[in-house]
Amino acid sequence: MSTARKDHSEMIHEKTVEVSHLAIKATLLVNGGAAVTVIGFLSSVFKVENTHSNLLVSAADALMFFAWGLVTAIVTLALAYLTNYFSLSTWIDYQKTNHIMKRAFHVGAILSFFTSIGLFICGAYSVRNAFVGAIV
Repeated sequence: MSTARKDHSEMIHEKTVEVSHLAIKATLLVNGGAAVTVIGFLSSVFKVENTHSNLLVSAADALMFFAWGLVTAIVTLALAYLTNYFSLSTWIDYQKTNHIMKRAFHVGAILSFFTSIGLFICGAYSVRNAFVGAIV
């Protein structure tokens, strides 16, 4: 492989890792922000009236989705770190075990990332259903 091609390949790899870390951080922010927003909204609702117990129970379900979304986003960060660690280990001294571990952590990070997004979507629908149920 030519030096220019190798340099380009390394640059693409670095940018890919950088963008993936930004995406993981975004899942942390989205799930955390959603949880804070729901808690703030519930606080303002209960300051006005204290008769929305069904809304509170339904919103608690949504908060659990967001909390688990945060947990899976943190797990994704850990798996991404391990992927990078084993990627570097494989690059320095190729061993089949390091390569297998790199692939396993990479697949785990991808699955965890999409699980976090899925939990956010479930939480959003749960909030929607809680508010619609409280209105009806």
